[in-house]
Amino acid sequence: MGVLSFVLAYYGVLSLVADWSIAYAVQKLVPENSERVGQVGWTALFVRLGLSTLLGLSCWGLDAITGAFQGYGVYLALLLISSAFGTIVYIHNARCHFAAGSLFSIGVYLVWLPLALTLVKLGMRITGPLIALCVSFAAIGIPGFLFSPALRGHVAFVRPIALEILRFGAWATLATLLSGLADQVGILVVAYRIGDAPAAIFKVATTFGVLPALLGMIVVLPLMPVAKRGMLNGDDVSVGLILPILRYLLMFGLAIAAAGFVLAPAVIRTFVQESYMGAVWPLRLLLGASLLRMLVTVLSGILFVGQGLKALARIHGTVAVIGLAGSLLVVRRWGIMGVAVALLAAWTVGIVQLHHWFRRKASLPLEWGKYLRYAGSAAIMGASVFLAARLINPPIEQFAFGGCVAAIVYALLLWTQRDVAFRGLINIVRTWVAP
Repeated sequence: MGVLSFVLAYYGVLSLVADWSIAYAVQKLVPENSERVGQVGWTALFVRLGLSTLLGLSCWGLDAITGAFQGYGVYLALLLISSAFGTIVYIHNARCHFAAGSLFSIGVYLVWLPLALTLVKLGMRITGPLIALCVSFAAIGIPGFLFSPALRGHVAFVRPIALEILRFGAWATLATLLSGLADQVGILVVAYRIGDAPAAIFKVATTFGVLPALLGMIVVLPLMPVAKRGMLNGDDVSVGLILPILRYLLMFGLAIAAAGFVLAPAVIRTFVQESYMGAVWPLRLLLGASLLRMLVTVLSGILFVGQGLKALARIHGTVAVIGLAGSLLVVRRWGIMGVAVALLAAWTVGIVQLHHWFRRKASLPLEWGKYLRYAGSAAIMGASVFLAARLINPPIEQFAFGGCVAAIVYALLLWTQRDVAFRGLINIVRTWVAP
């Protein structure tokens, strides 16, 4: 698991270079060129494949000469090239076809998981999951490009669009690369400095600790084309779009972080072996770091489609430098716990910087009273989960029962407070269930 974490951490960083922010560029270009969706989509794919191939061959050669990737450079190259077909997800999201984009995203993992497990059972303990991920990207992405009505029959490489993608990607790639480095620096530092076994434990902590950040990514993908269309129409996206998004993110993100903090031991015992229990406290700290990262991710979506890419690159650069420097300074003495502390400090500085930028440029009137009320409700919910979890010993039952208590208590607290956002969410659900 430590070796897999090492390879996938490098993929997580290098794929951002191969992408050259194409995933974000199509969020900007498709709303601006709605009549040329097919040309934008195919051009984006060809640019991504070209960059992926160049970078993949470079990694393969570097690994053959220096062994920098522990002999897995060829698999890293295959991952970079095959992941280019994941661009289909962002094209659908840019067209506001979020259901189709989500199905493609889910499809990749539905193919990957059973195939990876099968290959592991056949003895391919490390290479199996890597090959399975390559196959899943191709199996889902290639049919997506060939059979999509907007893309079928519009195969083209339009040089002006490619140049615009590359120009857009200059600062955007720097920002996303620094963000990706900040995300993966913990695993890479631990793997290089104290070994693969601690890297595996830290990977467990980051896997479960990333939940709030995943919530942010789920929101930011549809947010970007919506924000771009609002800007094209001259709308005020700061008050009309960002504030409601922040409200809902903190409503759910604070609850996830509080419940995860209390249930961390039960979560780890449920999904992995007892030998990974050293991940409990790093997981708790990373939940806090991930909550901050969630906010940075969503607010960054506005900067990507606006004029704040240089500011975003500086913010992510600061986060990456603090995370890397802090991890290197403390990893030998404090181990993975020190790395988690360094990442929490890095994302704290990042959210403070981003808040200052918005205060200067967008005059964003944050709703601190509501945010503090959500935090208080999450704390009460966490205390209730702690008391309820003590009544049960088996980890699986403790995890399930604690999750149910968390959902019920938090919902009751918001309902009794007559929270407008929560009641609005209930009305939306009722509309879906009974149109």
